[in-house]
Amino acid sequence: MKIGKSKFVSLTYQLRLNSADGEMIEETTKDAPLEFLFGAGRMLQVFEDKLEGLAAGDTF
Repeated sequence: MKIGKSKFVSLTYQLRLNSADGEMIEETTKDAPLEFLFGAGRMLQVFEDKLEGLAAGDTF
């Protein structure tokens, strides 16, 4: 299933400074994923724009 409006999203991520090799600022894990309703205005729009249309296992 692809991410889209009104879909429940559960994801893990690593937020790094400046590049993929930069200092890790924040991380979520499978035990404590980020979970939210897509399109409900709870996340930054630029973040949702990157997620829209992705499916399980996709990365960006």
